[in-house]
Amino acid sequence: MKHLRMGVLLSSLCFNLLAMSLAMLMIPSLVIGIVTYEITKKQLDLAGEQQLIQDVLHVCALIDEANIQVKAGKMTLAAAQEMVKE
Repeated sequence: MKHLRMGVLLSSLCFNLLAMSLAMLMIPSLVIGIVTYEITKKQLDLAGEQQLIQDVLHVCALIDEANIQVKAGKMTLAAAQEMVKE
Protein backbone atom coordinates (compact mmCIF):
# COMPACT_ATOMS: atom_id res chain seq x y z
CA MET A 1 0.00 0.00 0.00
CA LYS A 2 2.85 2.33 0.89
CA HIS A 3 4.52 1.59 -2.46
CA LEU A 4 1.31 2.48 -4.34
CA ARG A 5 0.94 5.75 -2.42
CA MET A 6 4.58 6.64 -3.21
CA GLY A 7 4.01 5.92 -6.93
CA VAL A 8 0.96 8.19 -7.04
CA LEU A 9 2.86 10.93 -5.23
CA LEU A 10 5.82 10.61 -7.60
CA SER A 11 3.54 10.59 -10.61
CA SER A 12 1.72 13.67 -9.33
CA LEU A 13 5.04 15.41 -8.66
CA CYS A 14 6.32 14.63 -12.17
CA PHE A 15 3.10 15.92 -13.67
CA ASN A 16 3.31 19.13 -11.64
CA LEU A 17 6.95 19.67 -12.61
CA LEU A 18 6.15 19.04 -16.26
CA ALA A 19 3.17 21.41 -16.18
CA MET A 20 5.19 24.11 -14.43
CA SER A 21 8.07 23.73 -16.89
CA LEU A 22 5.73 24.00 -19.86
CA ALA A 23 4.08 27.08 -18.37
CA MET A 24 7.46 28.69 -17.77
CA LEU A 25 8.36 28.12 -21.42
CA MET A 26 5.02 28.98 -23.01
CA ILE A 27 4.17 32.21 -21.18
CA PRO A 28 7.34 34.13 -22.18
CA SER A 29 7.11 32.74 -25.71
CA LEU A 30 3.53 33.91 -25.97
CA VAL A 31 4.41 37.38 -24.67
CA ILE A 32 7.32 37.68 -27.11
CA GLY A 33 5.09 36.56 -29.98
CA ILE A 34 2.34 39.06 -29.18
CA VAL A 35 4.77 41.96 -28.73
CA THR A 36 6.58 41.11 -31.97
CA TYR A 37 3.28 40.88 -33.84
CA GLU A 38 2.15 44.29 -32.60
CA ILE A 39 5.48 45.96 -33.45
CA THR A 40 5.53 44.42 -36.92
CA LYS A 41 1.92 45.40 -37.54
CA LYS A 42 2.64 49.02 -36.64
CA GLN A 43 5.70 49.08 -38.89
CA LEU A 44 3.77 47.62 -41.82
CA ASP A 45 0.93 50.11 -41.33
CA LEU A 46 3.43 52.97 -41.30
CA ALA A 47 5.21 51.67 -44.40
CA GLY A 48 1.89 51.27 -46.22
CA GLU A 49 0.85 54.79 -45.26
CA GLN A 50 4.14 56.24 -46.49
CA GLN A 51 3.87 54.32 -49.76
CA LEU A 52 0.32 55.58 -50.26
CA ILE A 53 1.47 59.17 -49.70
CA GLN A 54 4.26 58.72 -52.24
CA ASP A 55 1.83 57.22 -54.77
CA VAL A 56 -0.59 60.14 -54.36
CA LEU A 57 2.21 62.69 -54.76
CA HIS A 58 3.40 60.90 -57.89
CA VAL A 59 -0.08 60.92 -59.42
CA CYS A 60 -0.51 64.63 -58.57
CA ALA A 61 2.78 65.40 -60.32
CA LEU A 62 1.68 63.37 -63.33
CA ILE A 63 -1.63 65.24 -63.48
CA ASP A 64 0.19 68.58 -63.25
CA GLU A 65 2.55 67.60 -66.06
CA ALA A 66 -0.33 66.44 -68.24
CA ASN A 67 -2.18 69.69 -67.52
CA ILE A 68 0.86 71.72 -68.58
CA GLN A 69 1.12 69.78 -71.83
CA VAL A 70 -2.60 70.26 -72.54
CA LYS A 71 -2.37 74.01 -71.88
CA ALA A 72 0.70 74.24 -74.14
CA GLY A 73 -1.22 72.47 -76.89
CA LYS A 74 1.21 69.53 -77.03
CA MET A 75 -1.45 67.01 -75.98
CA THR A 76 -5.21 66.75 -76.21
CA LEU A 77 -7.31 66.62 -73.07
CA ALA A 78 -8.49 63.10 -73.90
CA ALA A 79 -4.91 61.90 -74.42
CA ALA A 80 -3.83 63.50 -71.12
CA GLN A 81 -6.72 61.85 -69.28
CA GLU A 82 -5.83 58.50 -70.79
CA MET A 83 -2.16 58.95 -69.84
CA VAL A 84 -3.09 59.69 -66.23
CA LYS A 85 -5.45 56.70 -66.06
CA GLU A 86 -2.67 54.34 -67.08
